Amino acid sequence: EKAEEELAAALSRAEVVVATAPPGEAGDPFLASERLRQALVEAAQRGALLIYLSSVGVYGDQGGQKVTEGTPPAPRTARAKRRLAAEDAWRALPVQRLVIVRLPGIYGAFRGPLAKAGEGNMLIVKEGHVFSRIHVKDVVHTCLSLLNQHRRGDAAWLWEEGPTCILNCCDSEPAPQHEVSALAYKLLGRPVPQAIPFEKAELSSMQQSFYEESRYMDNSKLLRFLGSLCYPSYRTGLPACLEEERSAAVSRGLGARLAEMSQAARAAMTAA
Repeated sequence: EKAEEELAAALSRAEVVVATAPPGEAGDPFLASERLRQALVEAAQRGALLIYLSSVGVYGDQGGQKVTEGTPPAPRTARAKRRLAAEDAWRALPVQRLVIVRLPGIYGAFRGPLAKAGEGNMLIVKEGHVFSRIHVKDVVHTCLSLLNQHRRGDAAWLWEEGPTCILNCCDSEPAPQHEVSALAYKLLGRPVPQAIPFEKAELSSMQQSFYEESRYMDNSKLLRFLGSLCYPSYRTGLPACLEEERSAAVSRGLGARLAEMSQAARAAMTAA
């Protein structure tokens, strides 16, 4: 109760709100609470920018065809339907500026294709299947750029169609999953496993639903806004992730060594 009260107070005074929590059975967690919903309304009426991080899953299966912000949503899974319902709930708020950022799979250091390749995950091939992804730094870059735009008051073209703007936050090279995974294995210096046809693969229901949908996400609007991405392709993003992971490993190793030296010094002082 107290935590929700403090959160509501902070929300009502916010200049920008970035909502990242996925909707549950009861709907969006921010809007399911009347106290938090009212705080968001107060912030919006004061001119706050609201950013809701959604999913490209709301587009459903597009048969590998190009998808823009103007493509009508057609969610198939229960998760995607909840996402679209949450988007509609945010749209229903009396806002001046709302950005719905639709995200594909997010990858970064210690998460995504490299992590899965490190676990030895199988490569699955499905003819004609294509999907998009985005590096976590580009998600952050997008949110920060929206905040800066809000403060400057420029990029008015984002709001030409009303108080809600939709952005597909995806990289510039949609690709089949097995091609991305193969590069991850090669970067790790591991043999690329034999690809398994989708029809013969034993998959969980979530994995199954992933391969049942194919979309070629168009990010022209995002690039018009940002100018460029930090990592426009997994071909540059994955090597950067690997370098970050190796740097972190070196830092951890140095930290462990310093801790050992410190412990040895304390032991020596105690013995003296």
